Amino acid sequence: MGRLRVSRFLLLIICTWLLSIPSTSILSLNNVEIYYLSKREGYYGLYVKRGRETLKLFDTRDILEANPNLARYQISYDVSRDGRYVAYSALDLSGEADIFLIDMRTGGVRNLTRDTRTDTSPVFSHDGEWIAFLSHERGVRRFDEIMLIHRDGTQRVRLTSPMHRISSLTFSPDDRNIMFVKRRGDRSTITLLDIESAKLHDLTAPVCLSLSPQFSPSGDRIVYTSNCQDSLDIWIMNADGSGKALLYKGSGDDYDPHFTGDGESVVFISNYEDKILDEPTRFAVFSIEPEGGSARNLIPTRYTERQFFMSSIDVSLEQNLIYFQGKYADRGRKSHYSIYSFDVEKSALKRVVFDEFDNMKPKARFNNTHLLQ
Repeated sequence: MGRLRVSRFLLLIICTWLLSIPSTSILSLNNVEIYYLSKREGYYGLYVKRGRETLKLFDTRDILEANPNLARYQISYDVSRDGRYVAYSALDLSGEADIFLIDMRTGGVRNLTRDTRTDTSPVFSHDGEWIAFLSHERGVRRFDEIMLIHRDGTQRVRLTSPMHRISSLTFSPDDRNIMFVKRRGDRSTITLLDIESAKLHDLTAPVCLSLSPQFSPSGDRIVYTSNCQDSLDIWIMNADGSGKALLYKGSGDDYDPHFTGDGESVVFISNYEDKILDEPTRFAVFSIEPEGGSARNLIPTRYTERQFFMSSIDVSLEQNLIYFQGKYADRGRKSHYSIYSFDVEKSALKRVVFDEFDNMKPKARFNNTHLLQ
């Protein structure tokens, strides 16, 4: 009886403590918001899912109904690391694009770059204060300038002259540099831009394709994909471009590498079987230590024993969770991309966004109290 009284007393204390916590704090515990693109009836939308609730932030229905020629348009977007703001590129009826900002606390939407240029590919700095994006004059496609603007729409700065086919903008962890890829045909260069001086420093030579560079959490190393040895392989180098080393070479193509949040592993997508003519190939997420060694297939066998496509990895820095889009490719059966999460520590794979539509390009944010209720 004495133990029972103690247990009831402890339960009463715990319940009283939980009731004293504001509801927003309870919601933020172990919580995740999953942002993603969804293609529905031929147009794209930007959505966020929290628990069982899904909120549409923006879609292109009105634009595409007025101008069907823009049907291939996809939304480019990014989410600040604290989840407070969402930046995205949206077309107007003339076919030009501006950068818009959503305040997830108030629901307010602002056009940050209202002009006659085409502005795309917004990326937040780590502190959430600045947004880098690509911009070009109307009719001058594939030659973009890198621009920088404060999230309040002021202090817009052009950082570079026009360059050919820029992609993969990303800030260094200290927000002093912007890394990007510039491409010419079947060759490309990973380049580092010093924001204060606007000086450019090529980290790789334009002798092959080098793509999808990502900083380590500490900012001292970079992983990327390169075909300098025929197939697409995973490479690693120091942040100044020195110390280049082949990290992983599989039997197929390997791409989209990311450091995990603790910096102790590199995860990437691998087409781990040789390509077979007219047949879909198998994909999986692999993990390897930055110093090299054996790579480990993280995806359970019940998925990889069938034809399973995947792409667009997003790795949380707060928790060692990996998000990606994936779908089965069974012949004679239509399938759609769903959003999956993988818990590295628990080796647990879960399908978190799935319906009759293609859901793509996930980004996850944790412990966020900003999301609209």
